[in-house]
Parts: sequence; structure tokens; C-alpha cells
Amino acid sequence: MEVDPNTQIGPNGERYPSGQTPNPVPYKSPGAGGQTIYFEEADGSVSVVSIADPLPVTGGGGGGGTTGLTDTQLRATPVAVTGDFASDGLTNTELRATAVPVSSSAITDTQLRASAVPVSIAVATPTNTGTTTSVANAIANVTLKAANANRKGLMIYNDATGATLSIKLGATASATSFTVKLVAGAYYEVPYGYTGIIDAIASAAEGNARITELTAVAA
Repeated sequence: MEVDPNTQIGPNGERYPSGQTPNPVPYKSPGAGGQTIYFEEADGSVSVVSIADPLPVTGGGGGGGTTGLTDTQLRATPVAVTGDFASDGLTNTELRATAVPVSSSAITDTQLRASAVPVSIAVATPTNTGTTTSVANAIANVTLKAANANRKGLMIYNDATGATLSIKLGATASATSFTVKLVAGAYYEVPYGYTGIIDAIASAAEGNARITELTAVAA
């Protein structure tokens, strides 16, 4: 290969004008995929750039001096970061190497309360209604009240003179399947929260079950 007589070739193939001492220039190792960076010193020696032996930087922000860049100059323009972080990203240790400065001034109560957090709650205003009904006592199963999701309470009074009323919180009451027995003149309050069907059966077809159901419907 013919070489220009006015061009010098350095020990690693770099070119520069003949008779001129080359400025230190970093270059990648050929065939190494650019993974290793070498630095040619002014005396021709070669160093590997590493954490222990970093790339030397001199200059006074373009003034030709040897004073390094100031903190303000370094922060004037964000440093672009590139690389394949999916396969060769920063490690957890590297990310945590320098602590992020946090102001020592604690947030005051006034600052915390400066902006209220909006809270939206839909509140249903109930309208309580009491409804009375009567069901004749019978020796076969009868339904006193169907299920009602709006039920808040229910009372039953047996106005018979001699018949006993067997009440079941559920479907199909019988002499052996019941919740409570009301003798003549007795009264029963269904537990709060029960909204299902209520059936009953009497020992004789005499008297009535007097029922009051309390309901609440959103206004």
C-alpha cells in the first residue's frame, strides 16, 4: 500500500501529519467489537482506559488552559447516555454508588395540607317505610313475606287464640323444619340483615300472622 510521504502512521495504524507529535487520541481495539478502549500517550505508549486508569481530559472550556471544567459547565448540557442496557445495563451497585441528595428541610403540616385531596362518596339517603300485611294461619305451608333486598326489619305477631305458628327463615316450613314457634299472642322480630323469604305453618287454621316490614329505599 502506498503511503503519503507527508503522513506518519502511528504504532496502531493511526495517521497524522509528518513531523507533528500526535495529540493523545483514544481508539477502539480492532476486531474487539469496540469493547476495549485504548489511549495513545504523547510519547507513543499505549494504555487501556479503565476505572483505575481513566481517559485524561484537559482544557479550560476552550481557552487552551489546563484548568478542568467547572461543575456549572459540566451541568450546562445533559450528557447523552447510549448503550444496550437490556444486555449490558448498569448494575444495582453502580446505580447506588452515588446517593441522590435530598433536602434536609422536612415538609411542614401546612405544605402537606396545601392541596386538599378530593373525595367523592355517593351517599344514599334512605326513606324508611313500614308496611303491614296479614296472612291467615294454615296447617299447610304459607309464605309470610317474599325476599326483599330493601328490608331493614320485620316483625310478626300471632293473633290466634290457641294455634301455634311455626316460622321459618327460609322456604317451606313444617312441624320439623322451622326457625321459631309463636304461641297464641306471641311476637317475633326477624334478625336485622335477613332479607330472604319467610314461610310459616300453624298447628290449626285459626287466627292470623300480623306482619310489619320495614324497608329503606334510596331517595
